[in-house]
Amino acid sequence: MLDLMKATIGTRTYFFESRSDTYDDIGATVGVEAAASTEQDEPAYKVEELQGKGILFRLSCTLANGRVRQVLCTRDKLTAALDALPGAGTISGQEIDSVVISRKAKFV
Repeated sequence: MLDLMKATIGTRTYFFESRSDTYDDIGATVGVEAAASTEQDEPAYKVEELQGKGILFRLSCTLANGRVRQVLCTRDKLTAALDALPGAGTISGQEIDSVVISRKAKFV
C-alpha cells in the first residue's frame, strides 16, 4: 500500500506516494519522510514529474540478503546519501551493502 510521503528542499515541500516502511530508518539520510496526518489532503505529484524536474533521484540499494530495493532521494541529500547509506542504513531490517544512482525511468 502506498502512503503520502514528502520531500523538502529549502522552503519547498513536495508530496508524492510511496511505501513509508522503506524510509523508516533512512528517511533523514535521503530527505524523504511520511507526511503528517494534518498533511494527508495535500495534492501529490507523480514521482516521474519530480524526477524529471531533478527534485528526486532514484537509488538502487543492494541489501545484505542480495535483494535490490529502489529508494528516492532529494537532490540536496544525494551526495551524502551515496556515502552514508552503505554499511550504515537498513531497509526492512536488512543492512545496505551498496548504493548506485538508478538509470531506469520506472519506479514502483
